[in-house]
Formats: sequence, C-alpha cells, structure tokens
Amino acid sequence: MSAAQVTAEAKAAILSGKYGLVVVNYANPDMVGHTGSLPAARSDFALAPLADGRVQLTGGYDASWTPTATTYLYDPAAGAWSTGTPMTLPRAHHSATVLPNRQVLVAGGETTGPAVTATAETYAPAAGIWRATRPWVVGPSLRRQRTTE
Repeated sequence: MSAAQVTAEAKAAILSGKYGLVVVNYANPDMVGHTGSLPAARSDFALAPLADGRVQLTGGYDASWTPTATTYLYDPAAGAWSTGTPMTLPRAHHSATVLPNRQVLVAGGETTGPAVTATAETYAPAAGIWRATRPWVVGPSLRRQRTTE
C-alpha cells in the first residue's frame, strides 16, 4: 500500500469515530534505501558490529530456504555490502556475539534441513579467517530438585 493510500485510510478511520485508537506505521523515508542492496536474499541470519565500524551478516536461509555459509559485510561509510569470507558450516537461526578480543563467535543454528548443530566458530576480522571451535560438551539438562527437610 502506498503512503497516500495509508494516509487516506488512516484519515477515514480517525474521522469515522469508530475507533478509540488508530495506529499507523509509516516507513521512515529518511531511512529507506540508504543501506545498499544485499547481493542475495537472506532470512534468519545474524548480525555483528565489527570494531572498524562495518557490520557482518552471517548465514541465514538463501532464496531456496537452504542454510548458507556465506557472509556479507556492510560498510556504512560507503553505504554498500560486500561478500565476506564464508563460515566453516552453513547456519540459520544462529547467534553472533562480539567477544572482548573483537572476534565474532557464531554458535548453534540449523545446518541442513531441520538439523540443529551444537558447533561454533570464530571469525578474526583483521585476518578475515573463520576457525571452528572445540566441540561442545552436551550433557543431560540440570533439573532443580525439591528437597524436604
């Protein structure tokens, strides 16, 4: 729906007196179109701010709903995305955390199909290198036990 249509419908709703509250969500025109275009469609990815001001986008589902290992870097100064170094595993629904040493830790997520991984890897931005971490130790869940005295 265009901004003109949204405005007309919102105005009609307000003037009708039928509603106690009318909420209208406009896209901020100052923010639209300033980020450049991603080289490929993505969903369920993770973002991490890098120390040099760029933003790293990792993994996610590609256009065929397959987890991907590709990464992209957004440079706000240039307003453009570039292709980054691929991760060691494809991932979607994962986390990305910037560590105190400025590396990015990417953990978990889906790898292929509905398979969930208990793996992680780190990215060293200065070198542009991904390294798999040691395997996680996955044990039984801890349960709070009730005791009687």
